[in-house]
Amino acid sequence: MPRLGCAVSLGLRAPPVVAALTSVALGVAVLFAGALGVEALKDVLPGFDTLKPSTAIAFCHWGPGGPTKAPA
Repeated sequence: MPRLGCAVSLGLRAPPVVAALTSVALGVAVLFAGALGVEALKDVLPGFDTLKPSTAIAFCHWGPGGPTKAPA
């Protein structure tokens, strides 16, 4: 039976890191959009409410916590 440490060598660590970077990038983009007044960047999905600065800050803080390793 394969050990859990084997998953890291198989590249299964990459998706959480990509999700974390995407979350942080989205949060930073929305914060810059709010500061510069660019409404198109705050409207992530057309037809839905715009992303608020508090939510963008939460994305920036939540993102790095995604790929952390759970305690053994």
